[in-house]
Amino acid sequence: MLKVAILGCGYMAYYYAMAAFNHRALFSICGGYDTDEQRASRWAAHFQARAYPSFDALLADPDIDIVVNLTPPQQHFDANLRILRSGKHLYSEKPLAMTGDQARILQRVAQLHGVLLGAAPSCLLSPAVTLAAQLLEQGAIGRPRFLHLSMHDFRVDLARPERWINPLGVGWPYANEFETGCTAEHSAYSLSIALAWFGPVKSVDSLTRTAIPDKRVAGAPLPPGPSPDFTTSVLDFANGVTGHLTCGIVCDIADRSIAIHGDEGSLALEDCWDYFSPLRLSRRRPLGGGQHVETRTIAPERGAGFVHDYGMEMDQCMGIANLCLAIRNHSPLLCGGELAIHATELCERISNGGSARLDASFQPLSAQPWTAAARAALGAPPLIAWRQEQGTPAAALPASKTIAGIHLDTLPAMPAAPACLYAAGNDSELPRRLEETLAAGLPAYLPPSRFAQLLLRNGPRPDLSSPWLKSGLPAGYRADIRDALRQSLPPKQLETLRWEWTTAAPADRLADALALCGLLADWPDAPVELRFGPNQRDDIRLDLQWSNGPRIEMRIRRGEADAIQAHASLRGMAEFIVPEAWLAAALRPDPEAALRQLSWRVRLPAHHADWQPAHSFRFAALLYALPAPAQALFH
Repeated sequence: MLKVAILGCGYMAYYYAMAAFNHRALFSICGGYDTDEQRASRWAAHFQARAYPSFDALLADPDIDIVVNLTPPQQHFDANLRILRSGKHLYSEKPLAMTGDQARILQRVAQLHGVLLGAAPSCLLSPAVTLAAQLLEQGAIGRPRFLHLSMHDFRVDLARPERWINPLGVGWPYANEFETGCTAEHSAYSLSIALAWFGPVKSVDSLTRTAIPDKRVAGAPLPPGPSPDFTTSVLDFANGVTGHLTCGIVCDIADRSIAIHGDEGSLALEDCWDYFSPLRLSRRRPLGGGQHVETRTIAPERGAGFVHDYGMEMDQCMGIANLCLAIRNHSPLLCGGELAIHATELCERISNGGSARLDASFQPLSAQPWTAAARAALGAPPLIAWRQEQGTPAAALPASKTIAGIHLDTLPAMPAAPACLYAAGNDSELPRRLEETLAAGLPAYLPPSRFAQLLLRNGPRPDLSSPWLKSGLPAGYRADIRDALRQSLPPKQLETLRWEWTTAAPADRLADALALCGLLADWPDAPVELRFGPNQRDDIRLDLQWSNGPRIEMRIRRGEADAIQAHASLRGMAEFIVPEAWLAAALRPDPEAALRQLSWRVRLPAHHADWQPAHSFRFAALLYALPAPAQALFH
C-alpha cells in the first residue's frame, strides 16, 4: 500500500480524506501540512493522521510516496516543483500550473527525477464517462462530428459562499476562486474528458467577458479581478472533431453537460460532476423515406454508490488511485502526464482570449484501461462502497450486458466490507456491522429510527464519542430546511413550540420528531422535564422542558392526511404560526433523498454543523430520558 500526504489542509482536504476510503486497498492518507497549524492539527486529529510541522518535514519523510497538492492555484507551480524535486510522486489539484510553460517545466522535472506527475480532475475516470467512451468506441452515434461542452456554475456570488463550511469548520476559499477565475478553476473538468475521448486540440478561438462586474459577497463588493466570469471558445481537434466550450459563473442554473453529435446520432452526459450521471443516447434510423430518432436514457450501474461526503457525487481520489496503479506499472497514467499539460495550456489560452495554434501530440485514451473488468483484474477496489440495508447485498453482476445494442462491461460485485455504512432498514446484523465499521475508522450514517433502536436495545450500544458515528437528524432532512428553521426559530431565543403532526404511522415517526426537537432546542443536556402522554401508538403526546431553555409540546396522531400545524414564540415576542412546509420538509423522509442528503449531494451554507458528535449525544440524551412506555414504541 502506498502512503500519501496532503499539502494544504483547507476546505477540500476533508473531502479528499473521505473519498480515500474508496481506495484503501491501494493507498492511505498518513499526514498533512498547512501553514495554519490549528487547521492542520484539527484535520490530522479527525483522520488519525500526522500533522507535519513544516513543508520540508513532509518532503523529508521517507515513508511518503505521493504528495497531493491542495494549495491555492497561484501556489501550485512552486509547490509542485518542490515536491517533484524531492523525488516524490505528485498529484496536483487543478490547474497543474497557471501557464502551459510552467506545466511543461514540471513535466521535465518529473522525468528528470524519475517520478510520475498526476493531476486532477478525475472525472474522466468516472463510470458515466467510461460508459460514454465505450459507446463512442463501439460506434453508437457513428463518426463524431461536433462536441458541445458546458461548464457553467450557478451565480456563486449570490449563493452566500462565505457560509460554505466543511465538516471541520474550514470555509470555502471564495475570494481566491474569484481571483483565479472560473475558466482556470473549472474548464479542466470538461476539457480533460474531451481530450481523453478525442485527443489534442490543434487550434482554439476564444472570447472572454466580465458579464457581472458588480459582484458582492457578504454584503461587500468584490474588487475587480483580472479573470473573466464568462468565456466561450471553439476548439478544433486534431482528429477532425469541432468543439464548443462555454464556461462561466453568470447563470442562475448550473449546466455541466456534455453532448457529442455524430453521423448516426448523439450522446449527451447530463452532469460531468456526477460520476453516475445519466446519459441520453439518440440514434437515427431510416423510416419511410425519412428518419426516425430513437432516444433512451441509460446510466452506469450505480450499485450502492460510493463514499464521497461532498456536494456532488464525485470521487476526488479516483485519480490518486490511478496514479498508484501507474506507479506499480499495472495501468497507464490517465489523470496526468501529457493530457494534463495540454489541458493547462488550453485553460491559459481560453482565459486570455484570442486565437492560438497548438502542437500537442498524444493518443486519445481508450475506455478499456479503466473498465470494471480491468480494474478487478488488477486487484483495484470497485467503485461501490455504500451499503444500504433495506435488503440483502446485491448479487454479483454479470460480466457484461447489452445497452441499446452496444455490448458493455459493467461494475463488479459489491464488496463484502463496505467503506461506509448506511443503516436504513431492519437488519439483525447491524450492531455487529456498526461496531466493525466504527472500529475501522469508517463513517456510519444512521437515521434516527435505527439510532434509537440501537441505543434502547439490551446489550452493547454504539460508541457515542466516535467521530464517525453520524446520527440524530431526521432521515429526510435537508441543509436548506435546517437553515430556514433555525433562522426563524433561533435555539437560544426559542421560548415555546407547540405542534401537532398527523401521519399514517405515529409510532414509526417518533424518532424523527424527537430528533427535530433536539435540533431546534440545541440544548447540551436532556430536558429537565419530559412527560409522556397516553401509551397509544396512534396518539403520542410529549412535553419537553429544558432548564433556562425552550418548552416543546408535541403531539403525533394517526390521520388520513399528512399535515403539520405548529405555533411558536420567541423571547419577548407574541406567538406566531410556523409555516408547515418548513417542518414537513424535514419530517417526511424520502429514502433516496435521505441517502443523497447524508452524503452532501446538495452543497448548501453552513452544513458543517449538521454532523457534530454533540448531535448524537443530544439525541441520545432525549432517548434515554423517555419513560419506558415511550421507549417501548421503538422495539
